[in-house]
Amino acid sequence: MDNRRPAKNREALLIAVFFVFGFLFRISLVASFPQPRIWDQDQYYGFALGMIREGWHADTVRLYGYPLIIVPFILFFGDSFQWYLTIFQSLLDCATAILVWMLGTRLFTKVSAWAGYIIYLANPYTAAYTGVILTEIIAIFLVTLIIYLLFRTISSRSIQLAIILALLLGFLPQVRPSFVYLTIIGLVFLLYLMRARIVKWATGTVLVFFYVLPFSYNIAVNVYRYQQLALQSVDNVFIREVYISLYINRAAPPGNMSFTWPDEVYAAWWDFSSATTPQGRAAMNEKYKTFVLNIIKRDPIGFVKSRVAKVWYVWEKHYLFPYIPQQGGRIITVVIYWVNVGLLTLAAGGFIQWYLTSAVTNNKILRHFGTVAVFVIVYISIAHIFSTSEERFSLPGYPMIFLFAGYAIIRLTTMLDKIYDRES
Repeated sequence: MDNRRPAKNREALLIAVFFVFGFLFRISLVASFPQPRIWDQDQYYGFALGMIREGWHADTVRLYGYPLIIVPFILFFGDSFQWYLTIFQSLLDCATAILVWMLGTRLFTKVSAWAGYIIYLANPYTAAYTGVILTEIIAIFLVTLIIYLLFRTISSRSIQLAIILALLLGFLPQVRPSFVYLTIIGLVFLLYLMRARIVKWATGTVLVFFYVLPFSYNIAVNVYRYQQLALQSVDNVFIREVYISLYINRAAPPGNMSFTWPDEVYAAWWDFSSATTPQGRAAMNEKYKTFVLNIIKRDPIGFVKSRVAKVWYVWEKHYLFPYIPQQGGRIITVVIYWVNVGLLTLAAGGFIQWYLTSAVTNNKILRHFGTVAVFVIVYISIAHIFSTSEERFSLPGYPMIFLFAGYAIIRLTTMLDKIYDRES
């Protein structure tokens, strides 16, 4: 009799038990702190309704990726769809925890993998977003799944995995447009990995095709509706965000419904939405490009300092919920902030410890994974220095934070046990 089967069955049971607790934790958290359906959520909801009414729908603010996901919930459940979407997103966030566990079992010991799995399931930072109509939970899952499949592809060079990975790389920017450059770099890296399997460019062409395929909706609907060829939005969102970021250091605090942005920000939002022709949008881009360059020229040192500060702003966490903050006052805010700082510190220390003391330096596959993990964190940090630098923007990188924080916790526990044994 194979003794490994009972052990695997117990392991699967434990995974399921913790999964259920993680799911119930998310549902109870959302039920305890319901968030209003306002602002960005209304835009995603409106886009989904447009897709239902028109089939082909576009606007200059959002892309179709996340609305496409919520369309079935609206069709099946009507006005009560958000509660069912919350259930789906809670399950998906717990599935992200399983991906963290699967990565941990391939990188560390089983006990370190379990630590990452459990603390991810228990974390309120991502759990708080399961109840809102925002892209965070989908983006977190997609980024983690892409990293996991890339790790598998590095070791197997499987064409089937590479095709799935290329498709996911193409779809991620439809959910989170700021990740488009990350996915292009990811596609180039994938082509590099698969270079030995490329026969007369056939495999490379297939991978590029599946990467571009998710962009076809944008291309078709932009040409149809706006008479303009564009892979994503017809507006130059980058120029708009750079300009706005010159007036906004960080996002507005949640719950302050009387908060107002600088007049220049409202003017930019209005200007970009008012351009209705390709020529008008091109003129608007040039207008704001000139504004941006003139402002930077007036104070280049201040511009650099503000960008450096924004690198940290997206990783700070002062609150859990995006619209109405958690109760408990300043004490809870301080706890949320410093627990997050502790997690980031543990993750950084865990990664360095893993990279320097494990077999990484002699294992090409592990070195590749380490490079990917670091690159994703660096990309998230830099990609949002030209934005409002909202704290939620860094959440897609948190599965890697919990992965290496779990490893660090077990390493620290082991070290403390050894010290205690020596002293006793």
